Amino acid sequence: MPSRRGNCTLFYQPQFDIRSGFLTGAEVLLRWNHPQRGFIPPSTFIPIAESDGFIIQLGEWLLRQACQQKQQWHQAGLGGAYRLAIDDFGTGHSSLGRVKLFPIDVIKIDRLFVRDLMSDPNDEAIVRAVAALGHTLDKEVQAEGVETEEQLHLLREIGCDTVQGYLTGRPMPPEEFEQILRTRERRWPLNGRGVQG
Repeated sequence: MPSRRGNCTLFYQPQFDIRSGFLTGAEVLLRWNHPQRGFIPPSTFIPIAESDGFIIQLGEWLLRQACQQKQQWHQAGLGGAYRLAIDDFGTGHSSLGRVKLFPIDVIKIDRLFVRDLMSDPNDEAIVRAVAALGHTLDKEVQAEGVETEEQLHLLREIGCDTVQGYLTGRPMPPEEFEQILRTRERRWPLNGRGVQG
């Protein structure tokens, strides 16, 4: 497994306010850099870690590393408030009951519902319902997996608060994300495309 060999690294995918375009945070993503095969996707190594019982140790390592990085950025005057999000809301273990059990600040709409948002009326209905629920509970609503301007505009109209995805910024190593934190103008687009408006 990756961290037994010290080949794990954390990447950061920026998150932005959907109206102002300002950076609001980042999702921490685990990457395994295999010496011969390069970066192995989590969809490959996470099931292995789950099956051999290593997932708890891996999760603890990830959380420790992310907290240490956050503390370094905070001490350098680059960090904001350390908030808790419920990822992949509406899928797997991210059930409605979790909102009651944990002090959640952000409800993240899974990319599964965002991917076909423009073509599937059921996905749009689900996103609208989750956004309404989140705001009723006084939570920030974030959509992940945003890849097109059309998705972005509809999510803005629906009332999502923040977004992340390839449209506004790909996952990046901590040094690269720190450069964004150090700039005065922390706004998208990081990919060179104009998506404001």
